[in-house]
Amino acid sequence: MVTGAYYPELSGAGLQCRELIRALGDRVRFTVLTTSADASLPAVGEVDGVRVYRVAVDLGRLASKLKA
Repeated sequence: MVTGAYYPELSGAGLQCRELIRALGDRVRFTVLTTSADASLPAVGEVDGVRVYRVAVDLGRLASKLKA
């Protein structure tokens, strides 16, 4: 699953994806790829038993935005 933001950061799509994962998590294996404006969040982590990969975005740098 690819999102623009994922828990603990909040976005409408991120919340919908999290609910979908909760609803289907016992039947489907999920992995999340997301961007994050919060540099304190780990690049690789786990949320609700799902592996989450984060690409950090520095909103003040154009190159960082293009990378994301």
